[in-house]
Amino acid sequence: MTANSTLSATASQKEIQLLVFRAANEEFAFHLTDAREIIRMSDVTLVPGVPLYVRGIMNLRGRILTVIDLAAFLGTADTAEKKQDIIVVEKGKELFGFLVESVTGVRHIAADDAKAMPELADSCVPAGYIDSAVMSNGTDDAKTVPVLLLILSLQNMLAPLTAISRS
Repeated sequence: MTANSTLSATASQKEIQLLVFRAANEEFAFHLTDAREIIRMSDVTLVPGVPLYVRGIMNLRGRILTVIDLAAFLGTADTAEKKQDIIVVEKGKELFGFLVESVTGVRHIAADDAKAMPELADSCVPAGYIDSAVMSNGTDDAKTVPVLLLILSLQNMLAPLTAISRS
């Protein structure tokens, strides 16, 4: 085996780790490195004059966390009674928490398996918020079935939120 073929084999075996969660009755993922921590839903203080997807703010160990209802942010039906986990992310000095139904786990995938997504007319997610997609194993009535897992672009999603938190 030559040095170049060893390098190619190593590059093709690179894995990425995804934090998989449910929102709007679908499974989505963020890159694991984008998540700071996961917390349970607790008391949120309502803030007047913000978009409906901003559930409010909460105190997270002395820092203000803006809580975003991910399903509402993506423009899908509200399933408020099911939401229990908050995925905390940080942009600069600001903390945001995406309220989701549940965090289902971490998946390791080959980096080559994540594919860029074309714009989908019937997708429940605005195209700019999709980083890539990967075929993954999901469950349907206790059977394992292949599903398309959308990997969300946290950077693109935070752009409008940062503007809101500063106004």
